[in-house]
Amino acid sequence: RNLSISDGSAVSGGGVYLAGGNLVVDNCVIDHNSADFGAGAYVNGNVRLSESEVSFNTASTDGGGLFVVEDFLSTNSTLENNQANRHGGAVHVQNGDTILEDTFFSQNIARAGNGGGININNSLQVTRTTFDYNISGGFGGAINQWNNDSNISVLLDFATFQYNQAVLQGGAINIQ
Repeated sequence: RNLSISDGSAVSGGGVYLAGGNLVVDNCVIDHNSADFGAGAYVNGNVRLSESEVSFNTASTDGGGLFVVEDFLSTNSTLENNQANRHGGAVHVQNGDTILEDTFFSQNIARAGNGGGININNSLQVTRTTFDYNISGGFGGAINQWNNDSNISVLLDFATFQYNQAVLQGGAINIQ
């Protein structure tokens, strides 16, 4: 709570690495970190992001801002100017569900992969959230959601998408 985590570098979790459990990020800034996976934070568990900023982080593989193995919840937060060479310019969620409320994703890039803003592999709920100027070299400029079967849901409520781009499909949203 009330932390600034900047200028870190590691293979996983340039700013924060959590081997298991829950990470609660409240009123924090995570910026200018680098890693192969999860430049801002790599969490083998759940993440709750609230009233925080994740920006200017760079991952050489997945999760420019955050790499989350389980559930991800973001409220009243900003994720901007993060980049990954592969999936999840701002956030990559490996296995868990994602809830985004009153969150702002801007100018995040997944260079040669999917999900310029966020790449997820499970259910997604988006409420009062804005995605603008996010770019993907593959699918989903703003959002890429995989594994859409009968047990997985996607709900978008009062969401705004503008000026997002994808090279292959889903300039704003790709659901597979």
